[in-house]
Amino acid sequence: MNDNTKINIELQIKHYAYWDRRQLFYLAKLYTEDMKSGEDYALLKKCVSISILDFNLTSRKEYHHVYCLRDGQGYVFSDVLEIHILELKKKLKENGTVEEWLRFFRADCEEDLEMIRTKNPGILEVIREVREMSLSRRLRIRYEAHLKQIRDEKAWKAYERAEARKEGLAEGRAEGLAEGRAEGLAEGRTVGLAEGRSQIIRNMISQNTPDQEIIRLSGCSEEELKKIKG
Repeated sequence: MNDNTKINIELQIKHYAYWDRRQLFYLAKLYTEDMKSGEDYALLKKCVSISILDFNLTSRKEYHHVYCLRDGQGYVFSDVLEIHILELKKKLKENGTVEEWLRFFRADCEEDLEMIRTKNPGILEVIREVREMSLSRRLRIRYEAHLKQIRDEKAWKAYERAEARKEGLAEGRAEGLAEGRAEGLAEGRTVGLAEGRSQIIRNMISQNTPDQEIIRLSGCSEEELKKIKG
């Protein structure tokens, strides 16, 4: 962080044995890992551990716990070590920044993301990133369509060769057939690519992909997109 605080963030979906000791071990390691022999203790930086848990660590109703080094009367000994624990399974009571983040981590689908009403720039940026990552599935659709076109093209060529042999074309006619077949294949490729791209665009439209993302990924124009949308 800008104030040199070091932060370790982790998400856990299973409750391991000795989870508390494991947490302290990695926090202590984070605190001492930059310290070299003979260096001044003043160089040690504050370290904060943030654990987002998909299970209940405690039986208390609170879902955000903050642990620091204090004495028995609550006076702080030092603030250089701090542990935050967020439990996703518990019911949210407020509508603060912490609750907004918890709602984000609970989101299972696009509709859940749409329900998050926030002006927090950090959360908005992460939501944009998640949506960008989800486009990879649509890119796979494009790739699979491309592979299908290649397979169809090979099958088409094999069929043409088989037909030519079966009919026993003479040499003179074979040359003309080869030229016509080359033109037909070129035309077929053009039509196949156009149909494949149109199908990809329709898939992205059905998944509510923003128009600008569709144009960027598919290379189509705004006019072409409007025609496909109908």
